[in-house]
Amino acid sequence: MLLFNRTIFLAFAISFLAFACGKMEVPEGVTYEVLSPDDFEQKLAQLGDVHLIDARTPPELEKGHLPNVLNYDYRADEIKKAVKELDKNKPVLIYCGSGIRSQKAAEIMIGAGFTEIYDMEGGMKAWLAAGKEVE
Repeated sequence: MLLFNRTIFLAFAISFLAFACGKMEVPEGVTYEVLSPDDFEQKLAQLGDVHLIDARTPPELEKGHLPNVLNYDYRADEIKKAVKELDKNKPVLIYCGSGIRSQKAAEIMIGAGFTEIYDMEGGMKAWLAAGKEVE
């Protein structure tokens, strides 16, 4: 009985940790990739015609952002506005300050029917740490 209870506890703990670490279930037919700043920059250049979204607040945006970015503040619940305004068939490249808000925003966008989303790992902090330019 004790072994059975430990097994159940271990299975629960593993499931909880996977959820807590931000592991997202991606539906079949949907592309969701978390990319390093270098890979994010390459994907942006490769795809060309995309929705480039900064999910940070306007004051954060004023401190520096990528060129030609659309600002949909995740904290102000503007991602719901984005899913109504943007073309769901166009690839989305999204980032925030550290990667947490952009992942949550990507989940909302996937739920709304977007099928190709690339999220920058580490957000703007990682972009700047990699020595990359901002406007």
